[in-house]
Amino acid sequence: MNNEREKWLNSLGLRFDPFLYLEASEDPHLFDYVVIRDEILRKVWVESHSLVFAPPGGGKTALRLYFTRACWLPPARGFPFPLSYDIPRFLPWDDAPSLESHLRAILRAAAATILTMLALRPFLWEELPAERRFSAVSLLNSALPLPLGFYLEQMKAAKSPEPLFNSFGRALAFSGVHPHFDKLLEMLSSVEPKPLPNLRKPWEIFLELVEAMGFAGVYLLVDGLDFAYETQASSEKALALIKPLLNAVPELESNRVFLKAFLPEDYMAIIGKPFSSLSMTIEWDKPLLKELIRRRLQVASDGSIVSLDAICSPPLRGLDEIILESSPSLLPRAVIQTISELFDVHLKRVGPEGLLEAEDVEDLKKRQERANYVPGIR
Repeated sequence: MNNEREKWLNSLGLRFDPFLYLEASEDPHLFDYVVIRDEILRKVWVESHSLVFAPPGGGKTALRLYFTRACWLPPARGFPFPLSYDIPRFLPWDDAPSLESHLRAILRAAAATILTMLALRPFLWEELPAERRFSAVSLLNSALPLPLGFYLEQMKAAKSPEPLFNSFGRALAFSGVHPHFDKLLEMLSSVEPKPLPNLRKPWEIFLELVEAMGFAGVYLLVDGLDFAYETQASSEKALALIKPLLNAVPELESNRVFLKAFLPEDYMAIIGKPFSSLSMTIEWDKPLLKELIRRRLQVASDGSIVSLDAICSPPLRGLDEIILESSPSLLPRAVIQTISELFDVHLKRVGPEGLLEAEDVEDLKKRQERANYVPGIR
């Protein structure tokens, strides 16, 4: 956030800008105000497989991050292990991937998740039996994208787990450094790893560690299919990419690994058709989007602001509705972007002071008209 926008929003009673991030994965406050239909929540939070479809900007990544955090944040045992498998981050694309190449990539994601968990909650390591500790270090050395020592040195230099968030994303991140953090780094460095001869052995070790750490099964949270370059223009390539995982559903389930895939809506016909009983669509309407606006303002203001009208001058009312009417689509990203643009218009017009005015809304509409103008088309 630029200083002017931050200063202005602070003066209006907002501790931070709840409409700053268009990408859910970048928003550190997402878990505090994510909006989910109860029906979707009930269908995904179960010990079975789920295919969740939505258009770009329709909440797929937000939902994946919500379930990641919902599994991880409670300190009690018995929740599923949240294994976020962001395909472009972990799966190198050479040809149509096999199940084996997926499993190797999933193990890379699993190792990244386990290392992050241990760094944030060293007691998970301290409670592991000695044999499991050797297995954990062996898995980390064999499966992490870079050698374990590289990440340990980074964390040692930073005196925190922060480098892991830069490498693997902030889905598990929370503030603070555990008192046993330094001791954990020393212990991880001191364990001599054993070579793991084949793919099956690391997979077995991962499942054993999940159980030893007190998790009840695994949610394999697949995302990023529409960010993979090779699949953006071809639903057939998207199907080829994910089909090995879909075919492996029975084997995964036998190991208490439940596929939760968050997929582009455009692929529903070709991917979801054979799995219609597992498929669902994230749907948005005005009431739900107004709730999205309300909740973001409420969290950012510690409960004192629940509508955009609270930061408007008296002549301007019903701004939440006006925003939805002005948004290019009734999807979260489009609505958030429209509000963000309105904030920028106000700052350009009068600077970091005052309430939102009707003139800001008019300037926003003019900006949108210019952006949509195509020469020669009336």
